[in-house]
Amino acid sequence: MDHEIAEDFYRRYMERCNAHRFDELGEFVHQDVRINDEPAGLEQYAAGLRAMVEPFVDYRWQVLDLLADGDRLASRFKDTGVLPDGRKISTQEFVVYRLDDGKIAEVWGIWVKADTSVLNQLDDA
Repeated sequence: MDHEIAEDFYRRYMERCNAHRFDELGEFVHQDVRINDEPAGLEQYAAGLRAMVEPFVDYRWQVLDLLADGDRLASRFKDTGVLPDGRKISTQEFVVYRLDDGKIAEVWGIWVKADTSVLNQLDDA
């Protein structure tokens, strides 16, 4: 995929994600998408994103780096969110995607840095 086309595709995908319009990701994500080498499907993919943003008043992904090579995209993000009590979280995320027919067919991701005190408090809630 041409880098300019990849950037446009990914910019539109991230706009949809940052608007939390996860029910509208079918334009960008395959129906049978795989996550971290496991079958998931579009519905589970969207549910995972919904669960990620649910505890926050506003959760956003900011793309810091985007690399495109053939059918692969790699992105490094800064993720930010604000809890209802005003506490903030900031984490970095790294994700690699494989595209098929212009849609995300596979995704592998990891958080590489997180404020674990806030994350632990979320787990206890």
